[in-house]
Amino acid sequence: MSDSNPLSILKGEINRLGFVSGEKISLLSHFTENVQKIAVAVSCLDDFDTDKDKRTYLRSLISPPDPLFTNILDVVLNLRKTLPESLRDDIETMSEEQEIEQEELTSNLIQHPNRKPLAVIKEPVLYVRESYRDLYHIVTNENDEDCDLKFLITGTSGVGKSCFLIYLLIRLLCNKTDATVIFKPASGNLLYCFKDSNLSVGDSEEFSEQLYNSKTWYLVDGTVPEDVIAKTVVSASSKSIKDNRFQDFVKNLVSVFCVPPWSLEELEACRLSVFPMIPQDLMLDLSDEAGGVPRYVLRIPASIIRLKNPNLEDQDMINMIKQISLKRVKEALLEISDIRKLVQCFSENAQYVEFSSRLIHRWPDTFYQERSLSWASGRIFDKIQKKLEDSRWGNLFLKIQDPDDPSSSRGIMFESHVLHLFKLGGQTFESRRLRENENDPVIYDELTIPTKPTTMYIRYASQLTRHNQEGIIIKPTIRNFGAIDLILTPYCIFQITVSPKHPVKQSELINVVQNMPAYKKNPKAKIFLCFIVPDDIYDAFSYQRYITPKKKIGNDLEAFQAVKRMSPIFSNVEQWVVKIKMTPEMTVTSVLNNAMAVANSCL
Repeated sequence: MSDSNPLSILKGEINRLGFVSGEKISLLSHFTENVQKIAVAVSCLDDFDTDKDKRTYLRSLISPPDPLFTNILDVVLNLRKTLPESLRDDIETMSEEQEIEQEELTSNLIQHPNRKPLAVIKEPVLYVRESYRDLYHIVTNENDEDCDLKFLITGTSGVGKSCFLIYLLIRLLCNKTDATVIFKPASGNLLYCFKDSNLSVGDSEEFSEQLYNSKTWYLVDGTVPEDVIAKTVVSASSKSIKDNRFQDFVKNLVSVFCVPPWSLEELEACRLSVFPMIPQDLMLDLSDEAGGVPRYVLRIPASIIRLKNPNLEDQDMINMIKQISLKRVKEALLEISDIRKLVQCFSENAQYVEFSSRLIHRWPDTFYQERSLSWASGRIFDKIQKKLEDSRWGNLFLKIQDPDDPSSSRGIMFESHVLHLFKLGGQTFESRRLRENENDPVIYDELTIPTKPTTMYIRYASQLTRHNQEGIIIKPTIRNFGAIDLILTPYCIFQITVSPKHPVKQSELINVVQNMPAYKKNPKAKIFLCFIVPDDIYDAFSYQRYITPKKKIGNDLEAFQAVKRMSPIFSNVEQWVVKIKMTPEMTVTSVLNNAMAVANSCL
């Protein structure tokens, strides 16, 4: 280096070494703030023989490697010691993997042997959801090395998409001992390459040989991936996907899968094993508001408790934790000021997707492909409804009226409409009994909702027994019941759908039926399972089958099948369909007028 000016030498080396624009900016900013380090850096560069080492050195000044990835390698090596000998071979058959999984990994916990925090999750314990196992089998089931495999793992923000990538990383390294896995974190430009029980750190140029090998796994957390040949799995939120930089990747995707929000049972299991410092009542109260998102229900309150060490017997302290944990949810609520903005949230307009994901959750079908949108919680919708009490709902109804709408938003808009009508009450709807057999008679009737009925919330089906009065509307706090959206005591169970096929999970419905007030009073009492549908599918809507989980997914991605033997509890359960007429002229005022007319007719 002949130029005696250290700054000029440094700039020249940064340009010559081929740093990308963002890295150049970071390096120059670093040395602008630390002028005294320029001469030292130039001197150190002379000590390196290769450009690769020089790049690594300079990059370490602005983006030091995350030491927590070493802890993941510790976990893998420890699991390899404890798992059966067969795991150390390259396992080819799914059945063998499942046997190993049942033996060693069904505890729902993967933890560092010395309780050190793991990269990305920053906790020593990873709670393993059933959906993580299913998605692992789905992603690794594709064995065609000649196929350009690219997967996008999406879902509601904060449900654990990044955690799934860490689980996938660990499982790949455990189940395939010759695997090469490269992990790209959300921030920085460093890649972490796991190979042959070793971990190396570098940039995409240094790992280009591996990235252009179809046997390599390339896991990318929340950022745009390189266009490479390696099997690529990217986790990203809906907001990230809307970024223009993602478009080239998204349009070439092979498969998109959705991680579901958490159930109360999952939240409780994770609380006990990973976040035991959080009181159960606090977790339940937060989930009542934010829904099944551990970011708000577990991670944020745990951080507050660790930082402030508050007296958890003090209600003011509990309220403070709630306020901070739900801050972003409340900010999102403030953004919904009229029906127009509400419709934009449903349509996933890029301008609104950031805050709408805190209010509206994405739910997959049994294939883990996004199927529907649903309110984060019943209380979220109640607050939205209260804010918009005097707004016209015509724009929403016009949107619902389009049965050819390819988006998943029609379902949640129709659900919002139905919940709104039930809250106001005083409505009468045409209904029809669904025939299990073609020879059964066709029976029509009317369903009447009392005027302004009392609305109550439940977390679990067992809490239904608390409500013995007739005419009460009961709603789950979050979407934790596969069998109900609403209940009208004492004997009506409602599911809201815009699909002509809406199979019912038998085990979940049994749990609800057994706790219905009418059933508790008389096990032979009729229980009505009513499907609330828009008028365009009402006439063709038919009897819905009952389904049960399969024992294994294996190569079959569908996790449910028709029941072979129906529960005797269903002998007194009748299926009905309820028609909702879609009229764009409907307003809160007109609905209230209808309710008043119904009330007057009863005088």
